[in-house]
Amino acid sequence: AQYQLDDILHAQATPDISGSQKQQQKQQQQQQQKQQLELVAAVQTGDCRWRLQQIQLTGLSDCSSLLALLTPQLEAAAGRHRRPRSLLVFVNPVSGGGGAVRLCDRLLRPALRQCRVAARFVHTERRHHAKDFLLQEKLQSFDGIVGVGGDGILSELFHGLLLRKRLDEGLTAHTVDDPELRPDHTIGIVPAGSTDTVVHSINGTSDALTAIVQIILGRRVAMDMASVYSDSGQFLTYNISLLGYGYFGEVARSSEPLRWMGPARYDLVGAHRLLNLRSHALEISFLEADGRCHAVCTRDCSVCSSDALAECAPEAKEQQRRQLRTVTGRFVAVNSFLMPCRSTKSAAGAVPFAHLGDGCTDLVLVRDCSKAEFLRHLYRVSSCPVRLSTAAAGASAIDDSLPPPPPTPPAPVEPQFQLDCVQVHRVRQFSVRVLDNPAGSVWNCDGEVLRQAGLAVRVHRQLLQLFGCHVTL
Repeated sequence: AQYQLDDILHAQATPDISGSQKQQQKQQQQQQQKQQLELVAAVQTGDCRWRLQQIQLTGLSDCSSLLALLTPQLEAAAGRHRRPRSLLVFVNPVSGGGGAVRLCDRLLRPALRQCRVAARFVHTERRHHAKDFLLQEKLQSFDGIVGVGGDGILSELFHGLLLRKRLDEGLTAHTVDDPELRPDHTIGIVPAGSTDTVVHSINGTSDALTAIVQIILGRRVAMDMASVYSDSGQFLTYNISLLGYGYFGEVARSSEPLRWMGPARYDLVGAHRLLNLRSHALEISFLEADGRCHAVCTRDCSVCSSDALAECAPEAKEQQRRQLRTVTGRFVAVNSFLMPCRSTKSAAGAVPFAHLGDGCTDLVLVRDCSKAEFLRHLYRVSSCPVRLSTAAAGASAIDDSLPPPPPTPPAPVEPQFQLDCVQVHRVRQFSVRVLDNPAGSVWNCDGEVLRQAGLAVRVHRQLLQLFGCHVTL
């Protein structure tokens, strides 16, 4: 097998114990014992999954010279890729029914030891423990901040780092007109939650060992973030994946007391909410960007890499040049997707053509419709048959279980949006005003319940860096 130098993470010389005991004794007597070179390499298995592989080169007579030649090259590669040598790791002991702790002991700790990465482990004891820790403790000695758990622990990490950056810079006001600052640390997540949509959207899989390998390799993905404000302009929270009102907001609220059920709670509550489907009177305003790109966001994505040095916030001239669009009516669901939101239930994602770092969110509006029509929309989301394509690679598939590609070019709109009641817009910012029953309004913000009526949302381009390999097709 052939290995790239950039994929080798550690090398060391050890005694060569191959061969018979008699031969070993003879070698020792003659003081000519040979050595072997042990390498630890990251290997892709071909299905978006990565593994650590230990390689032994035996029978080397001058192992020390080879190691001396190899070591500076490995150190140069580590510096070039900014591989972390010291990590701060938060473990959510209740995530996955206690599975996060077992996963940490079984996979994460051994992998870090094998690759000589130091780590400090903190087991969270309450909600917002990780966030409060990041706001108060010194972080200069760490190269990355890692969470073992679900999307909830990830939310605490990026909230803590983003707010910490504002504190360090002396920014006290936090309104819709105030800038957002990029934090100093890269975030890693080892998935052990119910959906793990963020990791799945970045790596193409929610496999925990793949996420661990990407953290050790130091590969990074620049991610958009959205800041969420009240209708009066005061900051409420950050958003990284889904912000939903209507159906998904009600599912989040009803699922909250059923966390003990794990992912099954979403199926149960989702079916109940579908049987009691209702619409809401809303006024929605949004600043639409250029047309949606009909290609999957992959490594070296031309959409996300174009004008990569632009500010996170849209330029004032662009805001003046474009006009806000406003739509009013009754809606079953209003969903903002900053990423495809892939999961085991939707291999292609809720919005397959959403990009991770283009400074926009895909705003999906589902107008008042019948239960059957909305069910058709949900079914297409979970079983999208589209063979997704990239601008560079042509037609390909995210999941090998999907059917073969059709001979025709990719559809300009994903199937779940080819319904009369569904519209999708690529926007830089939007606001929602609830016209009926604002007191009972609830949003689904990254799986957490946000009790708020009117909202204003602004997207910040590539505000965060997460450890990950990006999807390869």
